[in-house]
Amino acid sequence: MGRTSISFIVHTGCTTGGSSRKSGGERICSSIYLLDRDSLKFIDLEESLLIHGYQKGDGVYYLKPSYVPPQGLVQILNDEQIKMMLDDHKTETECSLYFFARPRELVTDNGSTSRFVSPSSIPLIGHHNSVPGDFDKDDLILHEEYVQQQLREKKKGKEPVIGKEPVMFFQGDSDTEDLYGTNQVDVEVNQAEPHRGKTTQEKELVGKKTNKRKEKDIGQSAEVDYLSDEPNDDTIDFNDEAPIYVHRSRGIEDIIFDESTLRRPHMQVGMLFSNVDLFRAALKNMIINMGREVFKGKNDRNQVSVKLSFSIVLGGHELLQLAATEGNVEAEDSAVHEEVLGFEPSVWGDFFINYEPQPLQALPHCYFPYMHCPCILINAMLTNCSDESILNFKQRSETCMQERAEKLKGDIRTLFGTCNDISARMNLVDSIQHLGIVHLFQEQIEDALMSIHESEFTSSSLYEVALRFRLLREHGFWVPPDAFNKFKGDDGRFRNEIANDPRGLLSLYNAAHLLIHGEPELEEAITFAREHLKLMSQDNVLNPPLACQVRRALTLPLPRTFKRVETICYMLEYQLEEGNIPILLDLARLDFNLLQHIHLKELKAISEWWKDLYGYMGLSYIRDRTIEGYTWSYMMFYEEGFAFTRMFVAKLIALVTVMDDTYDAHATIEECHQLNTAIQRWDKSAISILPEYLKKYYSKLLINFKEFQDQVTDNEKYMVACTKEEFQKQSTYYLQEAEWSNQKYKPGFKDQVVLSTKSSAVQLLCVAAMVGWGGTMTTEAFEWVASGNAAVIACAKIGRFMNDIAAFKRGKNKRDVASSVECYMNENGVTSEAAFAKINALVEDEWRSTNQTRLEHRTLLPMVQRIVNFTVSMALFYDDKKDAYTFGTLLREIVESLFVKPVPI
Repeated sequence: MGRTSISFIVHTGCTTGGSSRKSGGERICSSIYLLDRDSLKFIDLEESLLIHGYQKGDGVYYLKPSYVPPQGLVQILNDEQIKMMLDDHKTETECSLYFFARPRELVTDNGSTSRFVSPSSIPLIGHHNSVPGDFDKDDLILHEEYVQQQLREKKKGKEPVIGKEPVMFFQGDSDTEDLYGTNQVDVEVNQAEPHRGKTTQEKELVGKKTNKRKEKDIGQSAEVDYLSDEPNDDTIDFNDEAPIYVHRSRGIEDIIFDESTLRRPHMQVGMLFSNVDLFRAALKNMIINMGREVFKGKNDRNQVSVKLSFSIVLGGHELLQLAATEGNVEAEDSAVHEEVLGFEPSVWGDFFINYEPQPLQALPHCYFPYMHCPCILINAMLTNCSDESILNFKQRSETCMQERAEKLKGDIRTLFGTCNDISARMNLVDSIQHLGIVHLFQEQIEDALMSIHESEFTSSSLYEVALRFRLLREHGFWVPPDAFNKFKGDDGRFRNEIANDPRGLLSLYNAAHLLIHGEPELEEAITFAREHLKLMSQDNVLNPPLACQVRRALTLPLPRTFKRVETICYMLEYQLEEGNIPILLDLARLDFNLLQHIHLKELKAISEWWKDLYGYMGLSYIRDRTIEGYTWSYMMFYEEGFAFTRMFVAKLIALVTVMDDTYDAHATIEECHQLNTAIQRWDKSAISILPEYLKKYYSKLLINFKEFQDQVTDNEKYMVACTKEEFQKQSTYYLQEAEWSNQKYKPGFKDQVVLSTKSSAVQLLCVAAMVGWGGTMTTEAFEWVASGNAAVIACAKIGRFMNDIAAFKRGKNKRDVASSVECYMNENGVTSEAAFAKINALVEDEWRSTNQTRLEHRTLLPMVQRIVNFTVSMALFYDDKKDAYTFGTLLREIVESLFVKPVPI
């Protein structure tokens, strides 16, 4: 049985003079599109608006039936609000959604009129001075004009002309029930003193006494003070000459709160909503970014206590209250929490919990012909669809993709059998690797490489010689560097004629980065190729796709590039490659989108897991980085068959991050010792020795490891036990760093590198990465990883060195012990640039060790490759002097490209 469709007209801020008209000559926005009721089951409203220029933080509102603006205007976006909106309009056939790029500049149609004004271009104020239907354009008053008008009227001793009728607003505490309830507040504005008067309704609203309550968003030390009827010694009495108060906080824009903004009665409708959101966001960011220094701190006389009324009702004068805190703050039990500059909030929040991806499609004509046209998609395909038919459609779409993918895999396996030419075989393997479908053809690729390695190879093409060198070394086959001697002159240098072969130079450049220790000829090859490729790139003499590939390689050579990101780029380029094979590209796109749906389900699951854990622990000082942690785990394993391992490592990253931030950013040295003692004991009885705020974390830590143990096979339980032991070691490393920091001790460079390499948690995560493989993980292989081999150590050092350089550039965000950069500068009396040069040289040495591990342990190549993947991921998080794990906004585009945006088919 189909459902009645309702169309939502989305007004995206077009101009007043739009040419598009509805029947009856009613003027509407010229840039609108329609969403029907059932479509909201299918697509995320927020994602749909992104197509039309919506940005995070913009406002989306709808008007409740039977109400005139502004009192019926309700902000929406999340799923629950959308459901309630549908219920509000269950008897309606049409509903308007207002999309405002700048919520403060909010305009409505103001009654029963048909006028729609551009909210993003004209900062107007919505009022209604008369009964609904009796509209006058003067009811829309420019903001600045209104302010000047009020001043003129006051000077003349006249009453203001605005606000003759009560203005009704919904009480908005960003709480769904309040926003959608029918409880309203009538605020009758005092005409003579619009900034001073309080009505009976206001007094009832705010209460005769100050109502204090703990606010969960701002931690235990902050209390929210609802403004009372009586003056309060702790509050600032704003007056006409009140100063502007500016709170400057690292990580957020300066936010200005002034008397005119906060106390203008019956002003911009948008302020009702945007100020609530603004103040909430401001306070949340202050707390997260500054820790308890907002309320307590070393510079006591400079601290400001922030008390916030979240239920702002215009005219009610419930304001942001700023109170200066004077005097010394007494330490509790002599345990001084020396707060450090805190962390930015997560950029994702509940995004992946609420996100519903569009249905998969196998081909442009397969079930969903208008996927990329939202208007046609929703209205032509989904009108009057039942929930069951929508579900069936999704299943058919995914089944269609899977069937198509299986057909293509069969065709490509056949292609391997018909590739008798070594050059063609190499190009086939290279294309499959570039397109990210190597996991589908492991056996075929192994056979092909074995054949390539054993066959005589006499090619004189620089591109082909370098390609063979790279492919074989990547897969653990030894190829001597003298393979490139044929391109050198009698003096041992590369001949100038190859400088005119950009494709060959790029192939040489990438291949030479697989060098090991003691191969100066490959160092020379890198230098030679880089110089000529840079000149070509600067002179713009290269054509696509080669030009783009050269630019990427000069930034990060192919062997050090995260393959899934490279895959996204290469899928756009492959069809331009000479001799491309279309079925490879078809399969790559299908497989990427199919895997993306699997990853989205996992992201939802781990987001829900973390939300419960984060809320239960109540630790406001820690980094909320679950999505970034999952992404890091994904970089080691993206394949469908590694779902458990991927989730296990992602959860472990979250748990170790809590421990890291506790040692680094919050706990006293005494509490650090208590936490380490409890973790070494690993028993419920140890909870009693912990400070109160850590007991819940410790309890959940034990529970989660017990769950990990229960989820693996009997043969793998010892691997989880080994992971637990590594976690315990990690605690001792963090404790050692905390002691050095507490003692203000600056270790020597070598000592610092030894400890910081261990505290990087790479050994812990590499051991965890071997859990969940089933029968393919032998005891020998697991013990090799757990022993702390050269590849694991190299990974840890590369990550630590890159992180230290990034931290030095941006300034420390935690009370970390002195970094390798600082220790080298201090020990050798050199500048930071000299220290960077030394540490970058050490990074290059560790890459050589990584490459050598491939050649020395070819029988363990699947395990080695996961460690290499982890090493490669360091550049994605720490290159360009950044820390994209701590500062999640730096990773946002990559996360979106990997998990949110499907590849067009």
